[in-house]
Amino acid sequence: MHRPRLTGGCRVLLKLFDNFVSLLATITRVVCILMTMALFAIVIAAIVARYGFGQAVSWTEEVPRYLLIWISFLAAARLASSDAIMSASMFCSMRSRRGRVALSACS
Repeated sequence: MHRPRLTGGCRVLLKLFDNFVSLLATITRVVCILMTMALFAIVIAAIVARYGFGQAVSWTEEVPRYLLIWISFLAAARLASSDAIMSASMFCSMRSRRGRVALSACS
């Protein structure tokens, strides 16, 4: 298959787009780390408030729930873009021939 040659302008645009995607992936990674740290701190604060002081804070149940949802979606998008996400076919390929036949019969 013949691939067309890229001109100088297209090459520059592709390089710029690659840099943008790389920056976006780095920002997503940092945001996921910060959100995970916030989730941990809020859950610890909720435990200390409830069992240490006997006073439950109302928002400490809702915020971690939504943080966990956002972390899950952002991390899945980040992993999918770098082909690091596991798929069901990976589990099938890790089995022996007999295990693959049994898994395919069940699905």
